[in-house]
Amino acid sequence: MGLTIEETHGSIHRVTWRINCENKTSGQINKTIPFARFFAHFDISCTYNEINPVEHIFNAEFRLKQLENSTNNESSTSSEDRETLPDYYREPCAVWITDTNDQKQMFKRQSDGWEIKTNIKVYTDSIWASIFIQFNTFSEISVLLQHLTNIYVNQSNCDIQFCFQDDRKIGGHVSIMAARSPVFAAMFNHDMKEKQTGEVVIEDIEFEIFQELLQYIYSGRMKTVLTEATARSLCVAADKYDVPGLKEECTRALLFDLKRGKAFDLLVWADLHSVEKVKKEILTYVAKHFKTICQTDDWEAFILNYPHLCLLVTRNLM
Repeated sequence: MGLTIEETHGSIHRVTWRINCENKTSGQINKTIPFARFFAHFDISCTYNEINPVEHIFNAEFRLKQLENSTNNESSTSSEDRETLPDYYREPCAVWITDTNDQKQMFKRQSDGWEIKTNIKVYTDSIWASIFIQFNTFSEISVLLQHLTNIYVNQSNCDIQFCFQDDRKIGGHVSIMAARSPVFAAMFNHDMKEKQTGEVVIEDIEFEIFQELLQYIYSGRMKTVLTEATARSLCVAADKYDVPGLKEECTRALLFDLKRGKAFDLLVWADLHSVEKVKKEILTYVAKHFKTICQTDDWEAFILNYPHLCLLVTRNLM
């Protein structure tokens, strides 16, 4: 079952969902989808029943519900996060689905979310759903951000080049970068080599990760949905160049769906890179589930390989 999210226009996001219904006449499935930019996570579900076996027509009910907190980490969405963006901008203002003829069908607003019932023709044993979610935005701010983003995407009038070991380059603008990052400001506002040559050599960050860093610097958002791997790499990059908003989004993504099997690995990573918020949240999580965790092979391996972190865990139990 595949699910992808892409931003189609400013405040509109398209969720493309492939639901495998091979050899099934009915079923129910749900997924959790994140929108880090809006400090929001949603549960999306589909209940389906075959109503016409000859033409492979299914009746499908889709529901979209905003989650208040992470299932596994109640403190991951703090009051500070909520104050950063008012509820008006975190909640969808419209939700719709398009059918095979690209006809728009609107979800109905309910007390606990959004829902729609519709008939869908099944192709290749799968239900394909394109669901569009629109958020409220500041229109003028959105236009400004789009113009800034276009300057970066189109590489217009760049006055600094970032160079990578594979000879790839990507351009930027000194004034914008200095305004968004104290590290870049120190680099460009003083008589350093980078200012004189107009080039900055990047040796410890992958090209694609640095692209996402610049995308956030110019637009205040990321181009792609965060995975655990990209969240870790971007968090380190954001910390190095002191971009706190991006670091916060990466931290939130890493903590949102915390599982026992990943807790120790993430704790080791957070300790190595001094990501204190992640470290603190994992210690709290482990303490909460310690009766179960202490009986696992992961805990035994953790004791042997990371005794200093094991000491932190046990102290946190007191």
